[in-house]
Formats: sequence, C-alpha cells, structure tokens
Amino acid sequence: MPKMRNRPKWFDTVRKGDVLQMPSGKYRVVRLVVGHKPYNRTGHYNIFISFAILHCSLTGSCYTTYDGTQLKHWNHTGDRVRLNSELDKEITHDLEYENRFPKDQLLKCRDVKYAL
Repeated sequence: MPKMRNRPKWFDTVRKGDVLQMPSGKYRVVRLVVGHKPYNRTGHYNIFISFAILHCSLTGSCYTTYDGTQLKHWNHTGDRVRLNSELDKEITHDLEYENRFPKDQLLKCRDVKYAL
C-alpha cells in the first residue's frame, strides 16, 4: 500500500452546508459529501464533494463534483450556511442518486447561477 499523503484535516469533518474557499479565493457551499475513507488503493483521496455549478457545462447539470485530489488545496472556512430555501431543496433533489439522469432533474445550470 502506498504511503499516506498529507490530506487536509477538514476532509474528515466536512458536511453539507460548509463553506470552502477555492485557491482562487472564491467561496463555495458544500451540497453533498460522499466518502470519508482516508485513502484508497489507487493513491487518491477517497472523498467527493458536490457544489452548485458556477458556469454551464455540456451536461447542463446544476451541480459539479470534485474529488479529493482536486480539493486538497482548498480551505475550510469554518462557516456553515443553512440550505433550506426552495432552490436549495431542488438542488438536493437533483443530487440524489435516483435523479442523476437529465430527465429526472428539476434544474438546469442556468437556474442556479447565484446559488454558490
């Protein structure tokens, strides 16, 4: 098994609603966290975090997902926001596994432009 790489401590405690800061300085609100295992056999961080999308992509989806290798230079601000607006509930709906296909989703990327 490869050596354990340095990984941010916040990977173990991050939750929905937490505010993370990108290396560019932009702030993002965590919408979904999957997996907290420290390490997997391939040598990648075994964590995936989803956010409301910033720019429309080819998929048209309202969210984007990053893995641990993409997130290791991000910072946890220590802030948390409540995600209880109608838009937040619709984003949560679209993030559910059974709604992963475009025909089952309520929102498109243009609908969440200001939902960061």
